[in-house]
Amino acid sequence: MTFRIKLLIRSFLIVSNLFLVGIGAVLAFSPEERAIQDAARWEKARKVASVDPYRDTDGDGLTDEFEWIFGTDLNNFDTDGDGYSDFLEIDNAYDPLSDALEKFPQKLEIDLKNQRLFYLVNGVRWREFSVSTGKASMPTPTGNFQIRNKVELAWSEKYGLYMPYWLGVVGAVGIHQLPYWPNGYREGADHLGKPVSHGCIRLGIIPAAYLYQRLSVGTPVEIY
Repeated sequence: MTFRIKLLIRSFLIVSNLFLVGIGAVLAFSPEERAIQDAARWEKARKVASVDPYRDTDGDGLTDEFEWIFGTDLNNFDTDGDGYSDFLEIDNAYDPLSDALEKFPQKLEIDLKNQRLFYLVNGVRWREFSVSTGKASMPTPTGNFQIRNKVELAWSEKYGLYMPYWLGVVGAVGIHQLPYWPNGYREGADHLGKPVSHGCIRLGIIPAAYLYQRLSVGTPVEIY
């Protein structure tokens, strides 16, 4: 082996080691260092949103504010190069920075005072929907729960109506689409934003289907 070839091999090994050391340094961030990085990303996201909350530099459907929050590339619609846009991955609770199939943590928060439901992905409020919760005489229970069961088209013997996209939460209370009766009459969407249900959390037609498709039994639900 000539000296020139040996020199090239040695140079390659040195560069490779430096590269691996660099990766190790990235992976070795302490929790405190990661917290500082996360805080910096959120601060940048707030600044971006204050200028133009709807700006989407790479046209992937994900605003620049969310790009900063999730750490994706503002100029690349598919940061991890797996063939799915950053928006589509986050919208289905997958990590846009990895091709791993493990999902981000998901959670629902239900604000009774303001009649709003928040869908969280990895701790970030990703979607917000108007709901109708229990009326004063039949209030929706508060506390921390989990989705207990899922039924695509549940039937209420007590009230004689269908409750599409049922997500059971506690006792006989669940989250579901605006109910309808066997004759086809459906509860009006004008009830959304008003506490008029029998205790359940009612959602609009599209939001109910959206959440049903994405959430699994065991997903945390906080009602306050």
